[in-house]
Parts: sequence; C-alpha cells; structure tokens
Amino acid sequence: MILPFLRGLLPPHLAPVTWFLIGINLFVFIVNLPAHLATKSVLDVYVQDEEFMRTQGAVFAQLVRERPDRYSEFIRQLARNALQGDDLSKQLMGGYAARDRLFTESVDTMKFSGDAVALAKWKAEYYDFRDVQAKMPSYKWGLSRGRNGWTNWITYQFAHTGFEHIFWNLAFLLIFGACLEQLVGSSLVTLTYLGAGLAGAATFVLTAGLSYSPLVGASGSLSGLIACVAVFLWKQPARFLYWFLPVQGYWGIREFPAWLMFPVYFVPDLAGHISLIPGVGGVAYSAHLGGALFGLAVGYAIKRGWLVKEEPPAPLEESW
Repeated sequence: MILPFLRGLLPPHLAPVTWFLIGINLFVFIVNLPAHLATKSVLDVYVQDEEFMRTQGAVFAQLVRERPDRYSEFIRQLARNALQGDDLSKQLMGGYAARDRLFTESVDTMKFSGDAVALAKWKAEYYDFRDVQAKMPSYKWGLSRGRNGWTNWITYQFAHTGFEHIFWNLAFLLIFGACLEQLVGSSLVTLTYLGAGLAGAATFVLTAGLSYSPLVGASGSLSGLIACVAVFLWKQPARFLYWFLPVQGYWGIREFPAWLMFPVYFVPDLAGHISLIPGVGGVAYSAHLGGALFGLAVGYAIKRGWLVKEEPPAPLEESW
C-alpha cells in the first residue's frame, strides 16, 4: 500500500477552498444519511429475498433473449443458463436487472411467460422496489444514462453511498486539494475539482451503456486533482506513506518522484476499465480516467503558463 502524504494535513486557513469542498461533501452526506439508511434497509429485504431475485432474474433473462444485440456475451450466456433453470444464474440475473435501464423501461410493456401467480407477486413487489430505489439519495443526486439533467452533473460530485466511501474520498481531497491549493491557489483548485468532475461525468455517460446504476462520489474530481499535482510537480520529490508489512523497514514515509502517482493510481483504473464486463457495472473507472485527463490538461497548462497561479494564502511552513 502506497498513500500520498505530500505537504501533510493543512488547516483551513492554509487551504480554504479545499476545506469548503470538504464541508459541502460532509453536509450533503449528513443531510441524506437518514433517507439513505431508510431506503437501503427496505431494498436489502428485497435483495435478500431469493424468490424475488430468482423470479426477477428469469424475467430479465427473457428480455435478454428478445434483445440479445443490447447485451454482452457474458450476460447472454448467463441468461441462457437462467432460462434452462439454473437458480444461481437467475439470482445473478436478478441483481443485474435492478441496474439495467432497458429492463426498467420494459417491465411495464413487455409480456413475460411463466407462473402467472409468481409473476403477479413479483411485479407488485418490483414496483415497490423501484419506487423505493428512486427515493434513494444516490439515485436522486447521482448521474446515469436515465437521469442526466444538468444539475446531476454537479450534484453527483458531492453525494456518497456510505461511511467508507466518503472517508477515503475526503481524506484524498484534503491531501491533494490542500497541496494543490498551496502550489497554485484556490481558483485553480476549484476549476480542477469541478472541471474534472464534469469530465468524469461525460466519460461515464458515454461508456455506461445500459447501466441504470448512478455515478456518485468525488472520485472523478479527485482523479483530476491527483493528475494535476503529479504533472505540476512531476520529477520533484513528493512524500509518500508506504506500508507493505508490519516489520521494520517495510513501512514508513519516503520521498519518490511525483510522477509515481500515475502508475500507482491510474494504471489500475485503466486496467479495471478495460477488463470491466459490459452491462455488469461496478467501479466507475471511466469517470476516474476522464477526471484524470482533465487534471493532466490543467497541470500542463499551469506549467506552460497558460493558467496563472495565485499566491498561497499563508507561508508553506505553517501547518498542523
């Protein structure tokens, strides 16, 4: 594990915009937390209901059979297994159906074959599932092919799905945002955060396919900040915290060239995006890469003098 430490954890008076962005993210998370927990608890009941998920999977498999051109070979094979009665395949297909936009749009109009009683029970429960899902903060604030109004391109950057999600995003925002604010000023941090978020959103919308799962979180924006710092510093030494084993000599803080952040953070994202199975969803690697490209462009523009740096808000030596 290699984590950046850079200039350390700077207090608000040294990085006001970074701390303001952290405050917005925390405010949105706290305000939405009750609704998130309430809707998640209801959806978890359906997800853990094997009969509901198997029936949904069997229904989804029929849609895939009717529209094979819209799905990957992996999903088509899983659908064939489900139609042949494989319960595990039905269960998996039931999970994928909940995130598939075409399935959501087809339930009201398409005629499905099977046990009429089981289908009627499933359909009533599915409508409730869909109504509750639509009320989740991540679906209201997030960005997807089915929900991509201009406000969602901004709001998704401040919405998070859980404590771990927001903790790591804000930790990286503090480390990279504060460092960049000391290097180039508050205005360029704002530009990079929001611009990288928009670039990440654009690449996500273009590559999301039929996924109904929303994009949420500051990861695209953070990728832009990381790339901007890496390009701006490039061969200059940057402090990293490394941890491989709890043994002396295998952990500590060392200085490495700043360009190391590219293979550490973006090669895994590129590999993840290339290996991602279409239609399955998961981590929004494309949003990370889109944000990183924007940050790279900003960092290069700053180094070339096309964007004007500001004076830091206080001497660099002042920190916690």
